[in-house]
Amino acid sequence: MITVITISISIILALAVRYLIVGKKADKISRFLFIICAVVLPIGTYLVIIQTNVLQDYLDSLYRPTSTGIVIKSQIVGDENAFRPEITYEYTIDSITYNKTTFLKTPMFGNKRKQYDVAKVTTEEHPIGKELVVYYDPDNPDNAHLPHALAWNVYGQIGFGAFLISISLFGLLMPRKKTLF
Repeated sequence: MITVITISISIILALAVRYLIVGKKADKISRFLFIICAVVLPIGTYLVIIQTNVLQDYLDSLYRPTSTGIVIKSQIVGDENAFRPEITYEYTIDSITYNKTTFLKTPMFGNKRKQYDVAKVTTEEHPIGKELVVYYDPDNPDNAHLPHALAWNVYGQIGFGAFLISISLFGLLMPRKKTLF
């Protein structure tokens, strides 16, 4: 649903920029350039909105209450295409024990050897029986996570989305000579 809304708002914004801001010079913008900008603008907007929400969720989660958990399973999972660590832990809140499994936000890109090495280091850092700090949502204690670093690609996608938005707006605001097609 948010994708449809984002695309709709971006196309409306592209039309508004073309006809309201540029004004009479709008006819000098080629249709091809307008189509490119109308496609790139929603993509950039989508990336910025989604990844900003991921960043905000991460920052909000750092201020949640904590509990002590314990690792009950630590293994490398995957197939011939990809590997990732799988850490299962349990924690208790108000006399209720919860079990969660996480991949600790490890990236699923790169070559197989690098993925395997990252998974191996992560599972070695989280052996069975290790005590952990668990951040949990006080309104929904089943919603919990282990502390982890925010993946660099979140910042990269926000930056790339902002770049796409800038290019689209630049293309819409800078009139060109009308082309034949």
